[in-house]
Amino acid sequence: MSTRPRPAVFGGSATLKGLTATNGTIVTAIIDGTVVATTNATSGYYAVSIVRPSASLYEWRTFRFRVGGFIANPLATWRSGGWEIVNLAAE
Repeated sequence: MSTRPRPAVFGGSATLKGLTATNGTIVTAIIDGTVVATTNATSGYYAVSIVRPSASLYEWRTFRFRVGGFIANPLATWRSGGWEIVNLAAE
């Protein structure tokens, strides 16, 4: 019996062009050009769980977020069962 890796969870603040992301602003996680998770900002914050597809190798992969369609910094790293605060700033 194989065990599936646990999701990686990320959360933190989200800003867009120097302003707090408004309620409903879309936050996406992108690995190798593919959207792997989407959530909405609430009160300037987001939280997202990224489940690794069984056929993909995400462990220790660096990826990025977008806030409202704009590239956000910093980059993040996927780890099975990981939980990380990543405060996003998109320009």
